[in-house]
Formats: sequence, C-alpha cells, structure tokens
Amino acid sequence: MSQNEIEQVELSIEAAQEMVARGRAAERLALVPEFKRLVLDGYFRDEAARLAHLLSDPNISEEIRAHVNRDLLGLGAFKRYLHVLVQLGHRAENEIEEARDALEEMRAEEGAE
Repeated sequence: MSQNEIEQVELSIEAAQEMVARGRAAERLALVPEFKRLVLDGYFRDEAARLAHLLSDPNISEEIRAHVNRDLLGLGAFKRYLHVLVQLGHRAENEIEEARDALEEMRAEEGAE
C-alpha cells in the first residue's frame, strides 16, 4: 500500500469523525428542554398541525395557501436535515471502525514490504 492510500484513509476517518460529532450534537439538542419545547414540540408538532389546519380551510386565498405550503416544506426540510445528521453520524461511526481496521492492515502490509 502506498503512503498516499494511507493518507486517504486517514482523511476519511477525520471526515467521518466530524460527521459523528455533528450527529451527536443534533442528538444532544433534542435533550435540551428549550429546544424540545420550541422546536420539537412547538415547531415540528404544533406549527405543523396549525399549518395543516390552515390548508384545510376552503376560505383561505391562494396566496396564503402558497405561503402555508412553503412554510410546511421548510418545516419538513429542517426536520429531515436534523434526522439525516443523526443517521449519517451513526453510519460514520461504523465507517470509522472499518477504516481503522483497513488502516491497520495497510500499515501492516507496508511494514512487511
């Protein structure tokens, strides 16, 4: 194995560690009472329900309906973003272990040459 390949694996481990840190930060946010109250409950649940209720009102104008739809899309995008951060963090944890194993093998092969 070349030194370049080893460096590439080391860089991938560093990138994965950053992804793990971001995922863990997102998980910790969910434990903060203010975040839970304002975002998880207040925005993702209560505001989503309010917006959905508005959409069901046949008396709202098309302009308001368009604004409500955009708000719902933004809400969904933010919720998905946080979820993806956590999922990628979990996946990166597994990738780090695999990369470290590969790195050990690469270094062992390099030392045997």
